[in-house]
Amino acid sequence: MRALTAFAIASLATFPALAQGLSDARSQAAAPNPQAAAVDDATSVFVNPAGLGAVTGVELGAGYRSRATVGGADQTGDGVIAIEGPLGTLGVGVTTDAPLGGRVATRLVVGSGLQLDDNVLIGAAMHLVDGRPSVDLGAQLRLTRGLAFGVVGEGFGDASAIRMGLSIRPLDELLTLGIDGRFKPAPLADPGQALLAGDFTPAFVARLHLWGLTFGAGVELQNTFGIGPITATATAILQADFEHVGLALQGGATGLNDDITTSVFGGRARVSTAAWETLLPSSGRWLELRLAGSGGVVDERDGLWQALLEDAPPSAVRVLAELDNAAEDPSVDGVLLRLEGLSMGFGTAAELRAAIERLRLAEKKVAVALVGGDDLDAWVASAADRVWLVPSSGLAVDGVRGRLVYLREALARFGVRAEAVSAGRYKSAPRTFTHDGPSDEELEVEAALLDGAYDALVKGLATGRGKSEDEIKALIDMGGVSAQEALDRGLVDALAYADELPNLLAELAGRPGQRLSTEQRFWDRHEKIDRWAGRPRIAVVPISGTIQMGSSAGGLFQADGAGADDVVGAINAAARDDSVTAIVLRIDSPGGDALASDLMWRAAMQARDKKPVIASLGDVAASGGYYVASAANDIIAEPNTITGSIGVFGLLFNAESLAADLGVRSVEVSRGALPGPDLLRGATDAEKARLQESVDQTYERFLDAIITGRGEERLKKDALREIAEGRVWTGAQALERKLVDQHGSIIDAIRLARERSGLPATEEIELAIFTGKDDLPGLGALGSVVQAATGMPRTAALERAAVMLFGDPAVATLAAQSHGRPLVLAPTIIVR
Repeated sequence: MRALTAFAIASLATFPALAQGLSDARSQAAAPNPQAAAVDDATSVFVNPAGLGAVTGVELGAGYRSRATVGGADQTGDGVIAIEGPLGTLGVGVTTDAPLGGRVATRLVVGSGLQLDDNVLIGAAMHLVDGRPSVDLGAQLRLTRGLAFGVVGEGFGDASAIRMGLSIRPLDELLTLGIDGRFKPAPLADPGQALLAGDFTPAFVARLHLWGLTFGAGVELQNTFGIGPITATATAILQADFEHVGLALQGGATGLNDDITTSVFGGRARVSTAAWETLLPSSGRWLELRLAGSGGVVDERDGLWQALLEDAPPSAVRVLAELDNAAEDPSVDGVLLRLEGLSMGFGTAAELRAAIERLRLAEKKVAVALVGGDDLDAWVASAADRVWLVPSSGLAVDGVRGRLVYLREALARFGVRAEAVSAGRYKSAPRTFTHDGPSDEELEVEAALLDGAYDALVKGLATGRGKSEDEIKALIDMGGVSAQEALDRGLVDALAYADELPNLLAELAGRPGQRLSTEQRFWDRHEKIDRWAGRPRIAVVPISGTIQMGSSAGGLFQADGAGADDVVGAINAAARDDSVTAIVLRIDSPGGDALASDLMWRAAMQARDKKPVIASLGDVAASGGYYVASAANDIIAEPNTITGSIGVFGLLFNAESLAADLGVRSVEVSRGALPGPDLLRGATDAEKARLQESVDQTYERFLDAIITGRGEERLKKDALREIAEGRVWTGAQALERKLVDQHGSIIDAIRLARERSGLPATEEIELAIFTGKDDLPGLGALGSVVQAATGMPRTAALERAAVMLFGDPAVATLAAQSHGRPLVLAPTIIVR
């Protein structure tokens, strides 16, 4: 639970949106329907400061109310500002009351609200009137989507009162009904008499919300238990909302004790950075994304500043989700993607290309601007309506290749020898260290992967650019093209610099001669959330890099690994979370430690007893990566995903010769027949035999786990043996062999997760990333700030250089750390 943030003071106050105060309210200018349980705008600082926790961005408002009586009128006005920050939302308000024939009174309010989770909000506000301070403490409990409870302790330190409210929504967000009541003890010395003589003021309010129009009405009863007739005040409002501006009028009447009525008239105004449901929906929007690397957004803003005040730039997964949302958003006309050097496999690239195709199927225009690039950039871009290239660049469209690296002779020169035992004749990962050249099986696998990638490249470019496959093959055989050659051969539509893109976009949008503006940070767009109890969530659990025991962590020559502790924790947390309806395992891993893979598999199997689990395979989900995927109810992969490699090996390094050359002498003292080898002694025949038994047993366990996860109705064990043996398959081949269930991207996996959990297609959902590494406990958003301030970037250039020179150091690192434990790791296969 996040701690209640301390009070803070912001600058000058001005404006909120609709509320109504009970008698003795903090602002008489508030319009009907604050409802202690339902208020969720800047006026919460007057009504229930807990409601400030629901405010996003910055919101300002102002209100005025006049109550006509015999001989004149009372005047009341207020202004308020609410600012969302990393520790909650600050609110500052000022009210001025000018009663007929009375003294003008001013009240200053400073408050803060915090949303602890989807169901609980808390807040506090300090009031200052005539130099007398008092404090309000409030809470809102949103029990369900249709039921909320609110309570406020008002005026601690001055004239105390208790306000409570219950609100219901029988028609979701369309209709809100509420019952509120304030009890104010009488100012008597005897507490018992004070309670009996106290004043109770009930109120009944309703609000109907239709397409940016709100009709509200409220009735308040004064003198309910007092001497004399009950007095009633009835007020109604009409509110019109636009995305960032809102206006409202209120009117009503009060019945006095002597049956004389007074009229009430007033109005309010709102300005907010958050978008409200509007009478005039926006249209003609164009979105812009700069993508690089693995498909994440390029953003040059300071990381610490983002953690403090902004959302972080979208990751590759969120980019796909944002593009999918854009395809369904009627306000969006088109998207500009600026690709600045993609470095990913064909599996992930296929997801981005499919997202472009979905946009075009939804009748959105898509343009891609390239600053250069290679086969992948051109392949992704070819799915767009228009492709533009910087004139001084070119495209390295030169085909695909793979490289197999062998280090046995290099290790021998240093006096180091590698030994391996394996289960599966295709299990070639350790051959990097134990052999000097490829086996027939390795060449067979490499050829199949290259054939699949090349075929996808040729067909995609041909289809996207309206060329024949022979024309594309001839272009590839040129070994790359200049910008002018790319234009001449129809690979791009125009050559243009960044400053010329607005004109080209306007032409594509049917507005020639103009400059079209794009929304470049649209993911920062805040929308007012009217829903109670949060939206159902789909949990995404990333499993990336080498699978290992312990925590997820990276080193100089490897990406962050997938640690069993963190991944298992993330899966378990998602399974326990009642707001999570389904889990998507996003796997981009060649595997690793067999025990760690099995622990992740077990957690996924247990999770699917509670809710659907879907596996989405990225570029590589092989060996241990496939081990974990097999626990899912359904497995989705792209046709060029690298998967399979169902096999096991053990890898040992022996540096006895190196030690001898360096003058190192050692004497082994042991107990037991098979103490095991180490760097200073190779394995004996008996130890190798025992290790082979362990590897064989792990292999059988691997096969059994797959059958248990997949189910014998989909895959028999005898059939699995034939396609296992450590053999690597493409996603297309895996589908034919029933290792996966369908082709598709992570967006398709999320849609299937929605379907499996019974959510209708119209239901809004939230994607939640579960990593097992939550923010620092008790610090809320401050945890993200600390992590951003102390985090260190990965050295991707060194990693790539190491792989080019020495194969995959992650294999050697994992083997050295495994102490002979069985490993389920696919060979390093680079297809570019």
